[in-house]
Amino acid sequence: MNNYINNNGPLTFNNYEDLKNLFYQLLRENQNPRAVKVVAQKSGKHITNITVHPHYTVSHVFQNIIPQAIPELLGNQNYEIFWQDQRGDASVFFLKDMDLPLFNYLQSSDSIIISTLTPNDVNKKPFFFQIIQQGKKAIIIPNQK
Repeated sequence: MNNYINNNGPLTFNNYEDLKNLFYQLLRENQNPRAVKVVAQKSGKHITNITVHPHYTVSHVFQNIIPQAIPELLGNQNYEIFWQDQRGDASVFFLKDMDLPLFNYLQSSDSIIISTLTPNDVNKKPFFFQIIQQGKKAIIIPNQK
């Protein structure tokens, strides 16, 4: 158990989640927005840049920012997004990551990778994103299969 002194007396962290949340809050307060490259997985080509603020969660970026930045994504089109790990490989996001700040995943690279999915691909994924308003909005769809 760690104790920290503040104006109201000792601040005690009884579990890892409380400490992690405080750390991310302090980290976000000290960070500025960043330009993030969106790269196509198949071609490796740079598609666009998006501005990500420290408080933007993974789900907010994927459901709102990406569809607006890439209006070419059509209605009912399915896609998935990866973060780039320290080796430069595409790493999968999990549903539990959706409420975390995207900045948590941009440590080694200011790039995210997007891949459109065929109907056959969708069946193999635990979840995916689907454009519901072209140029505006996407939703997260957990795969029931």
